[in-house]
Amino acid sequence: MATSRGRVVLREVSGIFPPPSPNEYLFLEGGQPLNHKISVRHPHNNDVLFTLFAWDHKDGALHYGLLHTACAIVADNRHDGYLSASRYPNAERLALDQTLP
Repeated sequence: MATSRGRVVLREVSGIFPPPSPNEYLFLEGGQPLNHKISVRHPHNNDVLFTLFAWDHKDGALHYGLLHTACAIVADNRHDGYLSASRYPNAERLALDQTLP
């Protein structure tokens, strides 16, 4: 179809039903709700800043990149921080696609 501004390209028709879940996420289709959560605490006073459901693995885990981005938003869009299980970390840093249990 031609218009005064060029050619219009139509995409394939999409269905109203979502595609099937990938095999690694089939556990989410069960009838039981998962109660796996990860709480992020402030390093200074140990107060809980926020809690997210950890649904990226059947045993309860969250992708590091997602959690890091959530923390960066809370920290006024600062992306230079890192996550740690300790207030005084000396462990290696995780990759963005690794999961945190």
